Amino acid sequence: MLDLINEPRAVGEVFNIGNGAEISIRELAEKVKALAKSQSAIRFVPYHEVFDDTFEDMARRVPDIGKIHRLIGYMPRVHLEEILERVIQYWAEQPAVIAPGPVSTRSGEHVSQSVARQMESVLAVTA
Repeated sequence: MLDLINEPRAVGEVFNIGNGAEISIRELAEKVKALAKSQSAIRFVPYHEVFDDTFEDMARRVPDIGKIHRLIGYMPRVHLEEILERVIQYWAEQPAVIAPGPVSTRSGEHVSQSVARQMESVLAVTA
């Protein structure tokens, strides 16, 4: 990425940085579940339950890395599965965080309720 930072033609430009491979959210959830050896269910959640009314999703997620490749020769060196393995390992090594007392979120939920709800949604897939 230093090449991109040091490239004057990159100033003011927007670049996709990824691996150029397409993966659906469902496939990603299944991959995370398998790599994490999780028994969690993958749930399909309607967009309106997760996002506000301004959310717009794209039908396909295929990062086009052609622009960054042409400019600085970028090619991915770490692929999705390895990234997921690293992230899973990192979080497996982190100590559990426990709130010191009853703390509430903006919606009035206690943090323990909010965390439990979020944990249930970790592998949720939007419909």
